[in-house]
Amino acid sequence: MALRQLVITLGSGTRTQATATRTPCCEAWLEAAQGNAADVEMGDKNVTTTVFGRRLPKSTATGTNPGAYIQIGPHPRGAFNLEDIWFAGTADDVVNIIYIRY
Repeated sequence: MALRQLVITLGSGTRTQATATRTPCCEAWLEAAQGNAADVEMGDKNVTTTVFGRRLPKSTATGTNPGAYIQIGPHPRGAFNLEDIWFAGTADDVVNIIYIRY
């Protein structure tokens, strides 16, 4: 297992996949980056800004204070796939992900 990071920039389309590469994980932390225009919605491949599983709130953090984040896991006896996570929101907004690969 290794700690990894991803920086996802939302596209101008309706949704953006966390990664197109198969990435089994046992734990992940996701946060909307400072400076985003709006909240980011998170869900499966059908996510929209009105139909979603969870919302990553727009960061109001300043300086080195972290913003709000969502934790998935830990899953000690199995994995979830990072490529199954999709985002919807404002184009060019950013989601930071730190994860432990299974």
